[in-house]
Amino acid sequence: MTVTTQKRTEKKNALDQIKPVNKLDELKDLKVDNSNIKLILKDYEDSLVEASNKEVRNWMNIDERYNSVLSPKEIRFFADFMTDSYGDHKNFEAITGIFISNLVQKSYDAGHNNFKFGTNNKDHFGYNIKGTTGNPLIITMQENNGWKVGHGAKNTKFNIGINNGKVLCHYLTNSSLNIKINNGSWIGTNSTNSTFNIEENNGNYIGFDPGWPSTTSKQCVFESINKETLDSLYVENTYSTLKRQNYFNLIQPQPLLAVKQLFTPQAEEIPYTPKKK
Repeated sequence: MTVTTQKRTEKKNALDQIKPVNKLDELKDLKVDNSNIKLILKDYEDSLVEASNKEVRNWMNIDERYNSVLSPKEIRFFADFMTDSYGDHKNFEAITGIFISNLVQKSYDAGHNNFKFGTNNKDHFGYNIKGTTGNPLIITMQENNGWKVGHGAKNTKFNIGINNGKVLCHYLTNSSLNIKINNGSWIGTNSTNSTFNIEENNGNYIGFDPGWPSTTSKQCVFESINKETLDSLYVENTYSTLKRQNYFNLIQPQPLLAVKQLFTPQAEEIPYTPKKK
């Protein structure tokens, strides 16, 4: 059975809007009647009512609000459905990213991995998620527009096609962030032992914040296949401690790279010399 959704109205219950219409055929293994999606939707509705903007900080620390586990495909469907059905709720922006983060964490803890999303417009998505050293939690998204995405993540790998979001992957630990095109600012500050691979950079403040020197990342690797990108990171930060506390590497892409592949694979490092002014 496959599912579709309708735009929520005041007279309709979103839980009743999941109807089989033979669409979304890519979700062949998703059987709504036997899945936990309806249970999770009920929990989410309750959370929207319970959470006010003043309570968000405390709510973010609660990760045992529900016991159901969804598969990566179900979580992607659920994330899209929430945006369509609840996007106009006053608490949507405050809690939705945290809610999905907890779904991802529970799914990973149950043995799932490799969570894929289209466009993320949710703030706090990936908040405090944790993988393990030998099995990092992997999140891939085609585009990110959210704020404070990946905050506090550990042993996690983020793959992003286009990043437009600000304050991305702060306090990252033992993790990696791969971006094909970065248009955002304040990326990876206060991070440790992590790798930041950016193919094209149009943003500012990667790994540091000039207004807060104490937030400069430490023992991290900043790398790119493009010398221009690496120059933009390195030259921009000549007045900061970033270059003294971290490593900058120009890497060589592997041959026969697939055209549709979103992210540059890790490759052999080659010496990098910053261009002279």
